[in-house]
Amino acid sequence: MDVQYLYNSEGEWIGFRKGRNVFNKESVWCGWLPWESEEVVDQHGEYLGTIHGGNRLYHFSDRREHDAPETPAYPEHPGYVGDPGMIGYEAMPPTAKDVWFSVEI
Repeated sequence: MDVQYLYNSEGEWIGFRKGRNVFNKESVWCGWLPWESEEVVDQHGEYLGTIHGGNRLYHFSDRREHDAPETPAYPEHPGYVGDPGMIGYEAMPPTAKDVWFSVEI
């Protein structure tokens, strides 16, 4: 399965998506995409952010609420995905903030 690298507005690599699961740079599971959209929720089903423009992860303060999803089983370790480096800056959309993952969630 392909890996989708995720970045903040500064172009810094912050994590990646593999299938419906989202991991930080250290391959720690941070959340998943429970709906047919680009919205990511954390391990507790709380909104974490939205994948915007194909590779940026932003938290939008004005997003539409969804019913809380059931927490899936903890995914298998995704393995080492490599460091893709930085990409260019992107101005954030209105109501958006960068998402930062900690090493341990």
